[in-house]
Amino acid sequence: MVRILVVGVGSIGIVYSVLFTRAGAEVVCVCRSNYAEAKASGLELKSQLFGDQTIYPVVVSSVNEAARTSGKPFHYVVVTTKSFPGTQLQSVQSLRPVLNNATTSVVLLQNGIGIEKDYHEEYPHAQIVSGVVYMPTSRTSPTSVKHTEVERLYLGPSPFGEKHDLARGVSTLLRAGGATVSDCDDIQGERWKKIVANGTWNPLCALSRCRDLQLLAACPLTLQVVNDIMREICTVAAAGGYSKYANEEAIAFQMGRSRARDYPGVEPSMMADMNTGREMEVEAILGGIVKYAQEYNIAVPRLETIYILLVGLNSSFKN
Repeated sequence: MVRILVVGVGSIGIVYSVLFTRAGAEVVCVCRSNYAEAKASGLELKSQLFGDQTIYPVVVSSVNEAARTSGKPFHYVVVTTKSFPGTQLQSVQSLRPVLNNATTSVVLLQNGIGIEKDYHEEYPHAQIVSGVVYMPTSRTSPTSVKHTEVERLYLGPSPFGEKHDLARGVSTLLRAGGATVSDCDDIQGERWKKIVANGTWNPLCALSRCRDLQLLAACPLTLQVVNDIMREICTVAAAGGYSKYANEEAIAFQMGRSRARDYPGVEPSMMADMNTGREMEVEAILGGIVKYAQEYNIAVPRLETIYILLVGLNSSFKN
């Protein structure tokens, strides 16, 4: 039986824990803030695609505890935690108790560009699979998720390590659980393609407190501003060699996804965090793009504006 360790049991972690369980894998979940609830009641998914299901995986409170659940190593460590400056390295290092062998591979289902570097520097011999997730969800309780619209996962080898085909093993397993998975040779390109939308709607919805369709309906200028921000992201991506993925076609695709939704649209993760006063993934979603723009000497005034506003908003939560 394939052994899976899921680190970070938020919305994405819950959904994929359910899908791995449906595929017949042994699933162990590292839960922190929702540990007591998950231990007592399991993890619940209510999905238009996958139906309603509650699972009862092995629930632990740390990676150290997970390492002691069996004498056998995990086949995959699936990381779905959010990435924050100041704690990212600590999070990467916390995986050491389950990555001290030649068997376990890492699957990264996190936001951002170039997120794999920290893992390669810390575990140079580990095989790393990188993933891009499209899956609108909302948390209805600490251990319950409502899922609508779509589930798509792109998997491929990390661009910073040796080439391998381990992504195909993860893909096969998840497909058996009902997931929609595509194998990619250039996963970094898929990350740029996603961030065209993620780097635009996430910040705008958090700052406006409107879902995507609400914001489009609120002001006639919204559509132009959204397109302009997306084009700034595409310009940065092109400078890095990813114009094949982040371009006018990608903008049209992402805008089409928004328009196809039922009103009022989706609540992006940053908006959900803002509404509850939790720290938002500003650096992972926006900071990386702004840094690349500075490196390439590209003007991105709209991105810089929303970036500093979100940094300030995050700071206000801490104060």
